[in-house]
Amino acid sequence: MARCFCSTTCFALLLFSAAASGADAPETAAKPDGKPAAQQDQTAANEPRQIPTKGTMLVRVVGADGQPIEGAKLFANVNWLNQNAAKPNWVIDNQHYLTGRDGTAEIKLPKLVEDVRLWARKEGQVPMFAIWWPKVDPKLVAMPEEFTYHLQTGTTLGGMVTNDAGEPIVGVNVEVSYHGTNFRKTGGRAVFDNWLALGDGAVGTDSNGRWQLNNVPPGDDIDVRLRLSHSKYLGDDDWGRLQREQHITLAALRDETAVIVMPRGSVVSGKVTDSEGRPLKDAVVIWGDRPAREPGSQEVRTDDRGTYRFPPLPPGLMHVTVVAEGWMPIRTEIQIPRRPLPVDFALKQGNKLQLRFIDESGETIPRVEVTIQKWQGAESLYNDQDPELVRTRVPRKAGFDGVYEWSWAPDSPVEFEFFRPGYAKKTASIAADGREHVITLTDAAKPSD
Repeated sequence: MARCFCSTTCFALLLFSAAASGADAPETAAKPDGKPAAQQDQTAANEPRQIPTKGTMLVRVVGADGQPIEGAKLFANVNWLNQNAAKPNWVIDNQHYLTGRDGTAEIKLPKLVEDVRLWARKEGQVPMFAIWWPKVDPKLVAMPEEFTYHLQTGTTLGGMVTNDAGEPIVGVNVEVSYHGTNFRKTGGRAVFDNWLALGDGAVGTDSNGRWQLNNVPPGDDIDVRLRLSHSKYLGDDDWGRLQREQHITLAALRDETAVIVMPRGSVVSGKVTDSEGRPLKDAVVIWGDRPAREPGSQEVRTDDRGTYRFPPLPPGLMHVTVVAEGWMPIRTEIQIPRRPLPVDFALKQGNKLQLRFIDESGETIPRVEVTIQKWQGAESLYNDQDPELVRTRVPRKAGFDGVYEWSWAPDSPVEFEFFRPGYAKKTASIAADGREHVITLTDAAKPSD
């Protein structure tokens, strides 16, 4: 499952796929003698290939004038297999760095990595992104010891946000994305990051309802989309929806005359508790039936008091799914009120689902991916790891012993898909009844009946 709006990674992968066959294909690291380093084999049968590193990578950030940029923010996402643990497991390592006076920072890396994703940002500069991943760049045999970002000076967009009465709205959260056919390659491995203003990096409207962003790539033909949100007004459920509906042009955003109107909406909030009435922290409350396929975000987490709050929504009937680790998920229909009213949910103890994966000869198949497809006819219960989805913490893989366990599953059947490289995909509808269910996967090369 994937949302309609692609992440930076999606664009980067497309660019690298195209670049790999061109003159400016991504670079590969070399040994001291100038010859390419030996390609690292797969870490285990059918596991993703890992590549070696020197343990660190020196990252340099310079401006359009070639001068070092101090205080640039670097965010590294490193994926690798920890084989030293009692039970080998894949690790996602997120790291934050700031460049020093010389514009450099040293990124820490394990000896082997599956992929490294690296973002660079600085106020007033166009943010950039780079990825090293042999899955999409087969010629990559090792991580480089050094890498340089050449940041470009950003340009400005801006405008005003009002309500239906034409009054300015203070505190509107304005997120800005850059993508589409004008997602430009800038030379080498780095590309413009399509998240210009996102999450904590979003800009807000001032007392006059005005906002401004100064890290936008240059050009009058670029594709930028806004996503507006506010606690009392209906915002964008899709990137650029209000912008499109109100015919906001790039020219108006460039000269900061763009005015976007946000109508009022209804707010649903309440508590999620266990069967004893105790608040459940970090429960995921989801509205709608297809959160992974619909644009925007349809999920929120509960706080320390077990409370949740949806953004303003139009009145009417709506399905809500609640998922809390350790407790049975529920799905129900509610009426969104025109006036704020609490809508609470109480969860009960979940059931144990246990699956064992074997091949046709009865041998164990480790690390099978277990993906939820549907539950109660909807896709609102998920264990997808899409970066735009709030994680539900439903287990995704069987262990190295071939056993998948979900100790807090629902008591009604769930439709699953099972996949392991080298084996044919298989689907099944299974209810958590406390028994072990044996799933046999067939060789992918074997003709189906």
